[in-house]
Amino acid sequence: MSRLGEYLIKARGKLSQREAAKRIGISHTYLGKIENGKDPRTGKEIKPTPETLKLISKAYQCDYEELMIKAGYIDESETSNSESPKLTQYQRKIYEWAKSHDGLFFDSKPEDVEELIEEFEVVYELFKKRKEREKKQNK
Repeated sequence: MSRLGEYLIKARGKLSQREAAKRIGISHTYLGKIENGKDPRTGKEIKPTPETLKLISKAYQCDYEELMIKAGYIDESETSNSESPKLTQYQRKIYEWAKSHDGLFFDSKPEDVEELIEEFEVVYELFKKRKEREKKQNK
């Protein structure tokens, strides 16, 4: 089994291959081949396209760059330096949003990114609690 296959099985969790494939938008047989890393008829290695990996990253809510590394499209040594924090898909969205707003400019130092994400996580927790209170009040 390939590194990508192991990663995908873990990311899929308790979802069946059929359900996961439906969410991704591919056939369950193709997902099985990707997870196994080989085509059972030919024995040849299966390497999904970057477009397929993008669909998988959205469906599994996992990092696209990580999938590209595991599939062999990106060399790990070419990725952003190892001192910078690994970001989840949502954390990356926060980071990209912050970069696009002039008032939130920072030098993209790892500690700045981590601090920004921590602040958003605090705000998210407060938002979640407020929604729970509103839900209880509306019952």
